[in-house]
Order: sequence, then structure tokens, then C-alpha cells
Amino acid sequence: MKRSIMVAGLKVLTVFRSLAVGLLLLTASRAAAADGAEEARLAVPVAARSMVIGRFNLLLGAEPGVLMGGTPGAFLGVLPLRFGITDDLEVFASPVVQSVDPILHEPDMGVLYRVIRGPVEVGARLASDLSLFGQVRSARLLLGVPVRIHVGPMLTVDLGVNTSLALIPQSEVGLLVPLGAAFNITESVFVRVDGAARIQNVSAAGSSFGIPLSAMLGYTVASSNRPFLDLAARAIWDDVRSAGTFSVVASGRLYLYL
Repeated sequence: MKRSIMVAGLKVLTVFRSLAVGLLLLTASRAAAADGAEEARLAVPVAARSMVIGRFNLLLGAEPGVLMGGTPGAFLGVLPLRFGITDDLEVFASPVVQSVDPILHEPDMGVLYRVIRGPVEVGARLASDLSLFGQVRSARLLLGVPVRIHVGPMLTVDLGVNTSLALIPQSEVGLLVPLGAAFNITESVFVRVDGAARIQNVSAAGSSFGIPLSAMLGYTVASSNRPFLDLAARAIWDDVRSAGTFSVVASGRLYLYL
């Protein structure tokens, strides 16, 4: 039963992504025809890239993985998507399909706007965390102020503050304070670590506190002095205090310049 639901979810997700990408391509091509300006370029080193992807730049990803220490044989797939509407505005999504409940989950879909440029970038972020196809349905809004600090061309530090507003199954207010860093060993080889202090419900801070963490090692395939493909392996802990339960993910992210 779960397998059939998962297959159906994948088919729906594939159709949705095809329609979304087609619409984005059409919108971008029309805008590009009306505006002859050169598209924004991304830096090859991950640590040198800005917090936004850049105007008319498109990221399409596929990240299959396996859940370790939990349900035996549980698999997951993440399909990240980013599209730059302007040099400072982008939309993003990262639907998750997995073989355990919830079968289909959208933990991060929304919009990011860069307010301040430069070596210290500041943005405004609105995202949603939706799980509407599991046994327990949930919906949450996340409002945040991300900050990216460029410490030279090969090191970047990310921090900020986010407030979460749960709507389903019950109303509650949460807090997320992220801290991460990306370091390029060479122009193409990179390491990235992201963590956070998370409180799901501020009225029950002690029992809802967690420390999510992810670590990534990757390689960038460049083309024409800009990234073409990021290949990486990543380990993800929903709460590092439960170190025996984590996910191992292989990541491929393709960059298109429209």
C-alpha cells in the first residue's frame, strides 16, 4: 500500500515539476527577449556564491538517500528547485518523497529576497513546511532573516533567525536560529556544514528543543567559468542528540542559465 502511494506521489510530483519548469522557462525566455542584459553569473566556488541564485538562473536537483537507524529499508528522494526572478529575488522548493510516513512532504517552499548586497548579505525569507499526505497532517509558515558573511573567496558563514508559525494540527510559535559554513578546499572541492538551534514550540521550549545538523562533501563541475553541476554526499541529522538516526543522501544539482 505504501509503495503504491509512493509511486502515485512520484507521478504527481513529476507532473507538477514539469509544469512548473515549463512555466518558468517560458517566463524567463520572454523576459530575456525583452531585456538584452546579460544574466547574473554564479561563482564556481560554493563559498563565493551569493545567497540568491541570480536572475534567470535555474537549479534542478535530485537527491536520493536512505534513512539510517530508523525504519529498515526506508528510502527518500529530495527534488530541490531554485529560480532567480531578478538578481535579488528567487523562488525555491524542495519536495521530499519517502517510503515512510509522511509519503510526500514539502519542508521548504517559498521566496527569498536579498535586501543588502556586499560581503555581508542580508535577506528576507518566507517559506512553508507542508505535510498534507501523512497520517498526521501539518502546515507551518517560516519567516526569516538570513545573513551570509563572505570571509574571503573560499569561506562563507551563514546565520540568521527564523520564526515559525504552526497552523495545523494546532497553533504554536517556534524559533529557529541557523549557523552554517561553506569552505572550498580548491575551486571545485567544497565542504559544507549546517546546524541550528530549533524550538518547535516556545511555550514548551524544553521538550521541543532540537539541534538539526547536516554535513556535505562535494565537487563542482564548471563550464564557461560558472558552475554546471554540483555533486555531493551528505549526512543529515534531524536532531544530532539522536546521533544513531540520520539520513545519507547523494546529491546532484544542475545549473541552467536562461
